[in-house]
Amino acid sequence: MRPAVLVTCPPIPKSFDLSCNAIEQTLGRMLQEHGPVDPLACFGNELRWAYLLSGSDSHPRVLPQLERLRSRPAIEPILFKRWGLFRKWQFTPDGINRLVSDLAGTAMFLRTEPVFSGPNPPVPYVEFPAPASVDTWVNAVAALGNDSSYSPITLASLLYASTVLNHPYRDGNGRLARALVHAALANRVNYTCPFLPIGPAFLMYRETAVIESLSLSKTGDWGRFTSYFASRLEFALRLYESENKRASARRS
Repeated sequence: MRPAVLVTCPPIPKSFDLSCNAIEQTLGRMLQEHGPVDPLACFGNELRWAYLLSGSDSHPRVLPQLERLRSRPAIEPILFKRWGLFRKWQFTPDGINRLVSDLAGTAMFLRTEPVFSGPNPPVPYVEFPAPASVDTWVNAVAALGNDSSYSPITLASLLYASTVLNHPYRDGNGRLARALVHAALANRVNYTCPFLPIGPAFLMYRETAVIESLSLSKTGDWGRFTSYFASRLEFALRLYESENKRASARRS
């Protein structure tokens, strides 16, 4: 067996921003054009997109990288129940435990032991940071959301990467990372419910996500990672807009 690749989360820069103006303008325009989205209309959104991205929304076939969305609790009701807390950025260790427990479908607690993962193509085996990093991560989540100097996209990127790389739970870290992306948008822009298919947008190209996360761990290049992250969020925006156009065409 090849030795495990040790990953770490590089220090989060205190003064950092990457120009994601085009994507933020697209998001702002979309929110303005479509107005508030009915929360009930977005429930089950990720699973529906798993079918759409697999080529059909009427046949029981899902691409392998999206298969996990079929066996997990629907993310949208779980997040919307906490939308008020996201807007106010009220995160506590117990609250995060409850959130990830709901997302994982079983009781979860911040880990106190080493954790490994693998194989994760193109890396067969990964060792995550020591448990001492978990407390740092909890404090970072609260601090980042209360720092108004970060743009919405940058904030979402920092939260996503720090969660994936610190791996604070034995399971559910990717789901939690994507939930924090929704939370960041709820906190910073007029994002009224979790209607963007963020899970499918990232899982569709999961190998690229692994490569970019490992590159960030090795180089500490937050600019490169945020550029990658912004491209995935832009993909989610395009998916949502394409579905709106399809729905408009059906109505007409």
